[in-house]
Amino acid sequence: TLVVEGADPPPPELINALERAKVRLAELTGSQVATTFNPERDREPHLTITLFLARPDVDRAALAEEVMELASPFLPDPGYADIVFRDAPN
Repeated sequence: TLVVEGADPPPPELINALERAKVRLAELTGSQVATTFNPERDREPHLTITLFLARPDVDRAALAEEVMELASPFLPDPGYADIVFRDAPN
């Protein structure tokens, strides 16, 4: 997967929604957004949201669902994002 250099920045509303998620969800310590493209599976570039976890035992599916409930109204075209997780440092 490649990070698309020079892509438009994510909408400020999306960044604000991710900040609200960080405040609301104890399992989340932060997030990062990048435009990515994998030529083997993607038709067009889209956002990838990296979620930084507070601890290793987080229910990742539940966390992704909660974050996407807040973030999905603000996703630019094509209207979806990949979610990637980063574990807390040891």
